[in-house]
Amino acid sequence: MGVCAAATLLPAAVRGQSCPDPARVVGSERGVLAHVRYLADDGLEGRGVASAGERCAAAYIADIFDEVGLTPRGDGGSFFQSFDVRTGSEIVGPGSLTISPLEGEGGNPWDVPARDWRPYGFSGSGQVEGVLTYAAEGVSRAGRGAEALPSMEGRIAVVEATTAGSPAGDLYADPHFKATVAQGRGAVALLILHDDGPLPDPVREDRPFLRIPVLAVGGDAADELRRAARAGGEARLSAETRPAMSQARNVVALLPGSEPKLAREFVIVGA
Repeated sequence: MGVCAAATLLPAAVRGQSCPDPARVVGSERGVLAHVRYLADDGLEGRGVASAGERCAAAYIADIFDEVGLTPRGDGGSFFQSFDVRTGSEIVGPGSLTISPLEGEGGNPWDVPARDWRPYGFSGSGQVEGVLTYAAEGVSRAGRGAEALPSMEGRIAVVEATTAGSPAGDLYADPHFKATVAQGRGAVALLILHDDGPLPDPVREDRPFLRIPVLAVGGDAADELRRAARAGGEARLSAETRPAMSQARNVVALLPGSEPKLAREFVIVGA
């Protein structure tokens, strides 16, 4: 019976980085605690998605597997098994946003996505034109009832990024949750108003994509959009996003067994 060891690691975008020196990090420590000390070192930055530390951790584990005499079982006779995984989102093309305060007017185009507006990384793709509806915070709190939200069916919903009584990170302040609510209530798009701070960066977004376009709008464009939505104006917009893929890798090794009758059986140990 063979024992197959597999350490699953997250993808790294950085190549050729300088890794912490194991001898310096581990010092006189030996055994399991030495490995824990290295893999938990601040220099590996948590071994997070697309971090340089992830690559260092993979190299360290492969070296240890080799040192203790395990057999490589990765791609091309190496210790590494590669596969693609989504690590974020990309905005495709310039997109567009035009706000018409009143029906029949030409509207004001806002053509600077990086400054005035930007699709969220979970935004759906498409071109939308329709009537705006202002839905304040965009969510219904317990005890307030669904009637607190106006009809969004067939409309472009406009909501505030902030939610009273909900700190950042709270479900009711989460833009993905607000967009899910708007989508479920029949909105054809959602525009989220940001009065302060930079617009969200889609690069590290890994939440599920939605069907409808979802845009963050800031600065003067947010002020104009808020006025237009309250006045029953219209808007036209286009946005396209797609997943950003990176190469991830497992570290895979084999410890062959010694019992001939069990030679075709495996015990898999993962981490």
